[in-house]
Amino acid sequence: MKISLALQLQNMLKEEQVKEAIKKRSRAKKLELLISRSFLFTLNFCIVVSSWVGIYFVNVYQQSISDYLKTRYSWLTYVAAFIPSVCLTIINGIIPLLTNMIIYFERWDYASSVINNQIWRNFLAKEFNIIIFFLINVDMIVPQDIMEGS
Repeated sequence: MKISLALQLQNMLKEEQVKEAIKKRSRAKKLELLISRSFLFTLNFCIVVSSWVGIYFVNVYQQSISDYLKTRYSWLTYVAAFIPSVCLTIINGIIPLLTNMIIYFERWDYASSVINNQIWRNFLAKEFNIIIFFLINVDMIVPQDIMEGS
């Protein structure tokens, strides 16, 4: 109980210090933070979109990639069928690392802002990656005539 109260007081003190530091920022510093955060957010969005493109191309060219791996590396014969799943796993492992690095460079003032940004960006990136993977595979499984309704 005493430790919890001490931590709460310590956090309140830190918040007050951060609020004071924010009040003392010049307009130039505020503009610099706004521009850098906007640029880094756009960079993060581009990384996520490029992961979607990667997922798309790996799924579309799955057979070509599989054939290449089988001829070039015979020991990958059994793994070649799982290339799209492996790529999705790798992408879903790399995206959070890159996103967290970008959020670190955005220099958010409060730890809660950092955590909120990490959670929603990583969650949306992973969910959209899985949705795109699913839609590509449904498009490949279901004949085009059924998709168009004719």
